Amino acid sequence: MKTKIFSLVFTFVFSIGLLAQIREGTWGVKGFVGTTVTDAEYTYIAGNFGYVGPSTGKGAKLTTDNAFPDLSYPYVDGEIVECVPDGEGGWYIGGEFSHVGEVERKNIAQINADGTVSPWNPGANGEVCAIAVDGNAVYVGGYFTRIGGANLEHLAKLRKSDGTPYVDWAPNPDQTVYALAVQDTFIFVGGSFRKISGLYKRNLVKMRISDAGIVENWSAQPGNTVYTMALSGDQLFIGGLFTFLWGQGPAYYVARVSAETGMMNRPLFDPHLNGYVYDIAIDGDDVYLAGEFTQVGNDTILIRYRLARVSGTNGNGDILWDPEPNDLVKKVRVHDGKVYVVGYFTRIGTKVRNHIARLTGYWGEADDSWKPNADGSVNCMAFNGNNIYIGGHFESVGGKSFSNIARFRNVDFSLDTTWHPNPGGSVSTVASDGKFVYFGGDFYRVGERGIDNLARVDWQTGALDTLWYPKPNDAVKSLALSDDAVFIGGNFTMVGNTEIKYLAKISKATGGVVSDWNPNPAGDLNGGIGLVKINGDFLYASGRFYDNSFTTVINYFRRIYLNESLVDTSWIPNPNGTVWTIGFDGEDVYVGGDFRQIGGEERKGLAKLSLTDASPCRDWAVDISNGLVETLLPRGEFLYVGGSFEKIGGWDIKYLARVDKKNGETDRRWVLNPESRNILNPEICSLSLIGNNLIIGGIFGKIE
Repeated sequence: MKTKIFSLVFTFVFSIGLLAQIREGTWGVKGFVGTTVTDAEYTYIAGNFGYVGPSTGKGAKLTTDNAFPDLSYPYVDGEIVECVPDGEGGWYIGGEFSHVGEVERKNIAQINADGTVSPWNPGANGEVCAIAVDGNAVYVGGYFTRIGGANLEHLAKLRKSDGTPYVDWAPNPDQTVYALAVQDTFIFVGGSFRKISGLYKRNLVKMRISDAGIVENWSAQPGNTVYTMALSGDQLFIGGLFTFLWGQGPAYYVARVSAETGMMNRPLFDPHLNGYVYDIAIDGDDVYLAGEFTQVGNDTILIRYRLARVSGTNGNGDILWDPEPNDLVKKVRVHDGKVYVVGYFTRIGTKVRNHIARLTGYWGEADDSWKPNADGSVNCMAFNGNNIYIGGHFESVGGKSFSNIARFRNVDFSLDTTWHPNPGGSVSTVASDGKFVYFGGDFYRVGERGIDNLARVDWQTGALDTLWYPKPNDAVKSLALSDDAVFIGGNFTMVGNTEIKYLAKISKATGGVVSDWNPNPAGDLNGGIGLVKINGDFLYASGRFYDNSFTTVINYFRRIYLNESLVDTSWIPNPNGTVWTIGFDGEDVYVGGDFRQIGGEERKGLAKLSLTDASPCRDWAVDISNGLVETLLPRGEFLYVGGSFEKIGGWDIKYLARVDKKNGETDRRWVLNPESRNILNPEICSLSLIGNNLIIGGIFGKIE
C-alpha cells in the first residue's frame, strides 16, 4: 500500500496567557518548517516542503460547491478505508484508527451531520473495510474477529441505535469481507473467503438478512477476491481479482449476474479488462469501472488507464470518455450528472489533480472549478446531498502545492494563494522589509529562473528581483536586515566573484558584497555560521568550525559592529557548544543551543547573559535535558522555548515550554504537549508572534 506522511504541522496558539488555547484552523506542510517570521501584514513560513494546507486528519467534509474542507469536523488519527451516509445527514466511517477527534473509537465510528462524534461505538479489533446501512441495521465487513464486544469474524450486523451486535447473526466467514450490498430481504457479501455460515462458498454469497442463512442455489462464485459490488434493478455488478465464475465461464475482473439466480445473463456483459477492478458505479446504462487495468474490450480494444465508462448492456467501452488518471483509482461515484473519483493518482490527463477530482464533459476531463488537492491517497467518498465526506491516508485537503516558502495573512491566518515564489530547494531563513522579502537556503532556482542560495522577491507579488543576484556558492543558513544591507551567514566561501567565508554583508542597492566588512570568523577552518541576528549596533553571529582533520571543534559566538567588521572583544561568551538561537530583552540576552557551559558557568542548553559583558545571570539557571534548544521568544514575563528537548527545569515537558524571565522557573500550567505522531525525531524549530497569537513551527504531528 502506498503511504505518505504529513510529517509536520505548524499551528498557532490563541492565547499566551495562563492557559494555552489552540485556535481552530491549524495548518501543515508536507515536509518541514524550519523558520517562521512575521511582518506587519503577513506570517512567512519556510523550510523544505512541497505542499501547504489545513490539517484535517484522515477524513474531511467538502461540498460540491466548495472544495475547501469544513475544519470543524473531527481529526481522525488513522486510515479511513470506507465511508457511507448514515441516512441522517452524517456518516459511518471504517478503517484502522483509534480516535475520532478527542473521542476513542476503534476502527469504526459515526460522525453526525454537524461534525460531532456520535456516541455510537461498537469498536472492532481489526480493520473495517465495508459498511452497508439498511433500516435499523448497519452491516460491517473487514479483517476484525471481534466487534461490539462479541466474537464475530469478518462480518457483523449492528444495531443502528446503539452499535451493539446481533450476536445470533454470525456467518463468520473464514477470511476478509471487502464488499456489501443490500437488496430487500437479502444481503450480498463479497470478499476473499472460502467458507461462510458453515458452507463452502467462494468469495461471494447471497444471504438472508433475517438469519444469515445462505441462498444455496445462488450460482455466482468468482474464482478470486471480490472487492466491489453495485446493484442496478435486478442485476448485480461485481468487480475484483477474478477472471472466471465457477461453472459459468470467463469473467475478466468484472461481471454482471442476476440478483435472483446469480447467473451471468444475456446479452453477455464483457468489458474484457486486463487488470483488476476496485470499484463500480452505475448511472443509467453507463457503468463506470475503476481499478488497475489498461485496456477495455475484446474485439475492439480501447486503451483505458485505470478508469473506463462502459455500456451496462454489453460492456463495450465508451470511445470518447477517457480521463486517463496516472495512478490507481479507488472509488468512482456519480452525483448530479458529474463523475467523482478518488485514489492514488496525481494527474487526470494533463491536469494536476492530487488524489481527488471531478470529471465533466464527453471526454471526462478534470473540472477546473473544483480542486480539493489532497496531500495523500484518498480511499473513499460518500454523498449526503451536496455534502461529501472523504477518507483515506491523507493529512490535509484544500491546500496548495507551494514549495519551501509561503505566507499567511495575519488578520485571519488564511493562506495567501497569490504569493508563491517556489524556490527549487530548501529555505532556511526569511526576512521582510516591507518592500522586498529576502530568503536564503540551499536552492538553485526561484520559480523558473536559475538563482543560487539567496534571493529577494517583491513583497506584494512574490515576483523575483532578477537584477539582485549576490550568488553565494553554498547554503545561506541565516540572514538579518539593516537599513541598507543584508547580513548573511552560512557555509559559503564565495559570494559572486568575491572570496569571503561564512559571513558577509550584502548591499541592498546592488546585491554586491560590501568588501570592507569581512570579520573572517573562522580563518582557515571549515564549517559555517548558522545564526545571525541584529540588536542595536551589533550583529550577533554563531557557528561551528573544525580543523582540517575534523577532530577539533571550535564553537564561534561573537558580536560584530554593523558598520565595521570589528569583533567586540568585551563580549565573549565562549560556549562549549553551539548557540542555535538568541533572543533579546532589554539588557538581557537569552541564548539556547547544545552547550553545557557558557561564560565560565555551567548552563545546560539555555542561558541568560548580560548585554553589556556576556556574563551569565548567576541566579537564572534552567537545565535542558535529552535534546537541545532551537528557538527562543521573550514575551511579557515569560521566555518561550522550543527545541528537541524532553525535559526542562527538571520537569518532563517536551519540545515546547515557557519559563519565567526573572527566576527561570518553568511554568507547569502552560503545557501544550506537541505529539510526535509517528515522527522519529520531533522538534520545535521556530516561534513568532502575531499580537497574542504564538506561531509554532517544527517537526511534530499535533498540538494538544
